[in-house]
Amino acid sequence: MADNKSTRQQAKDRERQLNFKEVNGLVQEYFGQDPAVLSAIYGNIAVETGESYDYLQKQYQGGPGRGLFQFDWHRPYYAKFLKRYNKKDSPRSQIEYVHKAIYDKGSQEEKDLGQGNAKHIREAFASGDLERSNDMFIERFLKPKKAKAHRDRRMNASKKYYNHIAPIIERAKQAREAQQR
Repeated sequence: MADNKSTRQQAKDRERQLNFKEVNGLVQEYFGQDPAVLSAIYGNIAVETGESYDYLQKQYQGGPGRGLFQFDWHRPYYAKFLKRYNKKDSPRSQIEYVHKAIYDKGSQEEKDLGQGNAKHIREAFASGDLERSNDMFIERFLKPKKAKAHRDRRMNASKKYYNHIAPIIERAKQAREAQQR
């Protein structure tokens, strides 16, 4: 094999790519095209899933976290969300739950997130600042225990995505503007 990867590793890589492609489309569908917002979400999903982007990902070492965002304290609220809207667990449902908790003002999901948390995240996301968006998403949505926060890993992953997608989004924006002239 040219890349020295086993067939099994190649299959895992393909699965990871397919998972990311699906997650990428859904995150953009729900959260738009702001590179800072997308990168903060992608970077945190990457860390939470060990870059598998698998919505069924179980927490390593047997912890209670599950899914793209490793719902831990969110699990009972997410279960109620699924029941309330007659949904099944899926990448779409997990991302929709996160979006609803942040952007659906007055919803049960926003209330479950805790007073003021969604507002702080919305403000950070609206700022276009990657570090602020990342920090608010960690502190106000994910709320990991200090020992598991891995802030540096999350920020590094978010920066990696930002450095990749910001130029792509900017070129697409410029192309749209050129077409409108």
